[in-house]
Amino acid sequence: MTVHDVARRLPALADLRGYVRGFGHESAMNPDCNDGEPWPGVVDEAPEVFRPFVEESAFTVDLAAVSDVYALRPLDQELVSSLNAEVTLADLAQDISGIGYPQPARRPI
Repeated sequence: MTVHDVARRLPALADLRGYVRGFGHESAMNPDCNDGEPWPGVVDEAPEVFRPFVEESAFTVDLAAVSDVYALRPLDQELVSSLNAEVTLADLAQDISGIGYPQPARRPI
């Protein structure tokens, strides 16, 4: 399962607003910093809409790449490939434009 597979299964963005704030990978609440166990109460209090994902096994992502995206650094093919080798930057062009994700200025020809 890839990040994109999970994203396709998530509720609509309008339903997620108010829940998603980001994730501190170095936080004490991170299961990796807590012997693999979720922080007490986190799973118990997850909204029902997220329940299938709370029960889903974890998957591995490039944390540096996630940090770059979370910091809204412009995407390039290397970054995209580090998150999903099956997706090209061109595949994402419409989505990138549609959400207003920052991109580097184009050089004049």
